[in-house]
Amino acid sequence: MTRWEHSKKQIREALAVVESLGLEVVPKPGTHGHSWGFLRCSACGDHKSVWSTPKNLDNHAKELVRWASRHTHKER
Repeated sequence: MTRWEHSKKQIREALAVVESLGLEVVPKPGTHGHSWGFLRCSACGDHKSVWSTPKNLDNHAKELVRWASRHTHKER
């Protein structure tokens, strides 16, 4: 997997946790809009947007990890 780099430390840490849970982190190359990329669950095909500039960094990071935790249970 190619390494991704989010500009915000809290989001980078959350993405590392998501990746360690076995979900895919898909950055959008070359875009500088609201969406930085997304998380993808291979078991159900669901996805979750990762924002480049969320209103509240800590809450967005926690939500990404919560979403990933819910989807790792589906894969087992």
